[in-house]
Amino acid sequence: MQTVWLLIVSSTALYVIRLYVEFRRNVKAIGDCPGYRILLLGPGFLARFLPQIPVSRGRMNIWRSRGRMNLWRSKHKDFEYFGSDIYSVVDIWPKSTCQFRVADPSAIKEITSSRTRFPKPVEAYRVLNFYGDNIIATEGDEWKKHRKVANPAFSERNNRMVWDETVKIVNDMFQNAWRDQKEVVVDHCVDVTLTLALLVIGTAGFGRSISWESDLQIPPGHQMSFKEALHIVSNGMFWKLIVPEWAMEFTQRLRNIKLAFSELQLYMQDMIDERKNAEKKVERYDLFSSLLDASDEESDGFAKLSDSELRGNIFIFMLAGHETTAHTLCFCFALLALYQDEQETLSKHIDSVLTGGRAPTYEDMGTLTYSMAVFYETLRLFPPVNGIPKKCEEDTTLATTTTTGEKLLVALPKGSSISLHIPGLHYNPKYWKDPYEFKPKRFLEDYNRDAFLPFSSGARSCMGRRFFETEGIAILTSIIQKYKIEVKDEPQFANETFDERRERVLACKNGLTLTDFPGYRTVLTGFGFLVAFLPQIPGISQGRMNLWRSKHKGDGFAILELLWSLKRRGLRKDFEYFGSDIYSVVNIWPKSTYQFRVADPSAIKEITSSRTRFPKPVEAYRILKFYGENIIVTEGDEWKRHRKVANPAFSERNNRMVWEETVKIVNDMFQNAWCDQKEVVVDHCVDVTLTLALLVIGTAGFGRSISWESDLQIPPGHQMSFKEALHIVSIGMFWKLILPGWAMGFTQRLRTINLAFSELQLYMQNMIDERKNAEKKVERYDLFSSLLDASEEESDGFAKLSDSELRGNIFIFMLAGHETTAHTLCFCFALLALYQEEQEILFQHINSVLAGGRAPTYEDMSALTYSMAVFYETLRLFPPVTGIPKKCEEDTTVATTTTTGEKLLVAIPKGSSISLHIPGLHYNPRYWKDPHEFKPKRFLEDYNRDAFLPFSSGARSCMGRRFFETEGIAILTSIVQKYKIEVKEEPQFANETFDERRERLLECKLGVTLTPIRVPLVFKRRA
Repeated sequence: MQTVWLLIVSSTALYVIRLYVEFRRNVKAIGDCPGYRILLLGPGFLARFLPQIPVSRGRMNIWRSRGRMNLWRSKHKDFEYFGSDIYSVVDIWPKSTCQFRVADPSAIKEITSSRTRFPKPVEAYRVLNFYGDNIIATEGDEWKKHRKVANPAFSERNNRMVWDETVKIVNDMFQNAWRDQKEVVVDHCVDVTLTLALLVIGTAGFGRSISWESDLQIPPGHQMSFKEALHIVSNGMFWKLIVPEWAMEFTQRLRNIKLAFSELQLYMQDMIDERKNAEKKVERYDLFSSLLDASDEESDGFAKLSDSELRGNIFIFMLAGHETTAHTLCFCFALLALYQDEQETLSKHIDSVLTGGRAPTYEDMGTLTYSMAVFYETLRLFPPVNGIPKKCEEDTTLATTTTTGEKLLVALPKGSSISLHIPGLHYNPKYWKDPYEFKPKRFLEDYNRDAFLPFSSGARSCMGRRFFETEGIAILTSIIQKYKIEVKDEPQFANETFDERRERVLACKNGLTLTDFPGYRTVLTGFGFLVAFLPQIPGISQGRMNLWRSKHKGDGFAILELLWSLKRRGLRKDFEYFGSDIYSVVNIWPKSTYQFRVADPSAIKEITSSRTRFPKPVEAYRILKFYGENIIVTEGDEWKRHRKVANPAFSERNNRMVWEETVKIVNDMFQNAWCDQKEVVVDHCVDVTLTLALLVIGTAGFGRSISWESDLQIPPGHQMSFKEALHIVSIGMFWKLILPGWAMGFTQRLRTINLAFSELQLYMQNMIDERKNAEKKVERYDLFSSLLDASEEESDGFAKLSDSELRGNIFIFMLAGHETTAHTLCFCFALLALYQEEQEILFQHINSVLAGGRAPTYEDMSALTYSMAVFYETLRLFPPVTGIPKKCEEDTTVATTTTTGEKLLVAIPKGSSISLHIPGLHYNPRYWKDPHEFKPKRFLEDYNRDAFLPFSSGARSCMGRRFFETEGIAILTSIVQKYKIEVKEEPQFANETFDERRERLLECKLGVTLTPIRVPLVFKRRA
């Protein structure tokens, strides 16, 4: 075994050394070219999910993951930072490589015009061979063969057909889809442009006329119509590209996409066979027919294309044209809606060309110069492709200039990869004045044509450029001629500024062609069973307790950030790192999802007050249905019914009972458990607080008086006492939550927990039956009895709760109250033991309210302001729940501010999940001065109540808040009145500093709620 381990270690060491040697060789080979030096891979699939991780800065920005969408995000800023229009990227893993990013038009022209030195890396495009080899995925003689056949297909006749069919399709939309309405409202413009582009590619690309109305006809031998197959393929392209074939059966959506690809292949083969076997040749000018015609005869020594190559090429032209056109037009209409003066200029120009309101013809295209200028400016601002890859086949050099105007010769080693950085080029201020502004007129003046590269350049430039421009100009002109475009007014954005509106409307994401919002990109989801056992692994997992660990702060962490298990490591900044109080998390597995984490009180208020847009994801709480449906796991009318019944149960009478029973239980502890000793030593304070909370929930929750002494009485039909069942259920909750039912028999401990849950259910049913069948109704104010009373009659059309729903709700209130109270009080006593001056202030305050040492009454609660302040400050520092989940039911935006105070509008797509990040909110320095310090007095002063969220907010805020506060203040006041609390002295910690002691005492883990690990205290009776 030792030999095996030695072999593994040696092999790993050799692998690491080899990587490092290759890395150093690559760095040396590129000489003094500035750039990024990356530990983890730069371009690639995994890099899409890595955050941007800077470690050190300088001329060589070292050890960094560039993160997802780095080309679009940086635009020209990286070039400005490194001081030239070429910079380098060298990474180590999985294989050390050099890449050069280029935003110099002269250098790009040299690269694209020299295909021998800088060929296209066709191996990177093999994934596009769905239907066969094609012009994109070939090089050399093979590429020449494909280009020779494809070139004649993009003819003047085809372009004319594109224009005529596009105008016809747009007019069909006006009449049959929009019904010539005066006003058409769309929630997302891309729904219109994608359909338009789909219909054009169907007609001008495949020669199949498709209407705006549904095409339900499915020919024999097919399982879906041509329109449906084409639609699903166009929308499902991204998944087909990234998901392996064997995984395309995992979900219904993936199965539909797989079927659509098969169906489209079958349709294309049918069309090939039909046209090949036709007795009489029909003159057609669609792209597919033109490709067939051009391929029919061998020419210049090149063989005609095979059926699979024909399918491969027409698919590539569809892929290149459909989404590109749709997204460019969507951005175009958005910009015109924002810039009304530019839209008016365009409208007048169109009217001047198309006099009398006549329809645009293909002959007009050359004179519609402002339409082309608007289209080009949109492509400059939003290039469909961010990076065009090339590779270097020999040791060579490229000339560029520095930002100071000096010439710079960059050495490119053989084997290097090159990325033509399109956003860097299009936003380069050397060639574009005010590059971030929308100014179409620049394309009517002299401009550097080499600095505009949406179609690439050289021999491998886009063959379909004229098809794309013809379709785009025809759609843009036809719509602007007939309709004025405005941004849809929505109440939630009534007060936004122009900049906020522009940011919202132009927010974009990366698909096949283009968005990003800062945040984490991880392989594993941020929540879930597996992640609960993982450390933080950048790009892979955020790790266990990630919300608590990150809070709102980062590197240079305060002592409270040492509370988790990786306390010796510097922590990420999260909100401060990403520069705003909202950031995103996108993961791959087990299902790719978006999540937005929010620590902005205004945004949280908007989210919690809008239950239609941001409902609670009740499906995530289904595991809490141990005993039946309850208020936590329901939504809509069902939730209203539960809340209607539960509301009266949390009454003033119940709160008074909670206080009186709590004080009675604490005094019982002093006399019968602590036996009025002068000093009580506990190894873990939570043993005291859990028992206190258990007895209170037994009495005030279930109406069953339980003493501190052991309750050994087991009623007939039961296998354990009520106290024992309640105790085991309360401490075994975590295992019941995470383990499936069949696994609860594996160990004796799990079998006992399972039995306790069954026993508690039986006890609750006994209580229901007993109170329902009682001849004389007894007035009771405990929570269970109050729920029963409130449920007895139907009201406002809501039916009463069933027995299982009654059990379900009382259990949820116990779950929500028992552990929350116990752990909050434990943290509270720990903080008071550490901060003796705060404990003394609290004691003096209690004495001033409870003159003469009298027992506290319910009427005293409002006067015990410092008790409440201490309790609230504990909840701020240690919120029981670190994240409150919501989901987004529609495409929307939420406003926040950056760390520099600028307003930021965050686009949240429909289906995203949202987490109200409670530690991020409670430790946000904008709302809490010295947020990591224990300062109860802050709650006696003015504070932002929206920035304090231990009970959630809005309609779904915690119903039991008053119950919880009443119990907590009664226990805290009663104990501090009689006992001074100190940290237990232990020999092994004799020389620890205050910070070390604080770290040890306040260390916590994640259970059902935030859980203290070990809090050893001494309670000394006051004189």
